[in-house]
Amino acid sequence: MITSSKQPTWRISLAFWLTLTVAASLYAAVSLAPGFRTLQHLGLQHFDNRVELAALEDRIVYLERVRQALEINPGFATELARLDQQTARPGESRLAVDRSLQLVPRLTKPSDPAVAPWAQWSRPLVNTLAQNSALRLGLLVTAACLVLFAFALLQDSQADRLVRWRGEVARGWNRLVQRYR
Repeated sequence: MITSSKQPTWRISLAFWLTLTVAASLYAAVSLAPGFRTLQHLGLQHFDNRVELAALEDRIVYLERVRQALEINPGFATELARLDQQTARPGESRLAVDRSLQLVPRLTKPSDPAVAPWAQWSRPLVNTLAQNSALRLGLLVTAACLVLFAFALLQDSQADRLVRWRGEVARGWNRLVQRYR
């Protein structure tokens, strides 16, 4: 196509395709956010289950060692029972200590597992995008306007008009910069 403008047509084509890519990205973000939120939730549950499984496996290993020690060493069984009942041997003196500092012979429940690292930054964004209907509608309207702009104005036949608009925008920007210098 031959245009009377000095504006190369490849720039117009590039702007057209970039505009359509941005519009498609906005639409994809809106349409995929609810499914990705569900996938993220399931991934976090899987992560939590793996952490709990590892803690249970550690507990099994510990209990297996205790079972073997009970079978092999009768003194261990006596000492474990004494610790469990908090009794003292004759002639043994005990100091009162805070409960948090006392020796606990049994393993306690593992603390809450850390959140998966990949979910820390993306979860709020995905939740907002999946739940906020005003934001979703705004992004869809923006995507539709970008598509209309691309098909209506980013054509080779509109090259002269685009060059004029670019000049007007550049002059307005220069005035704005000059005014606030």
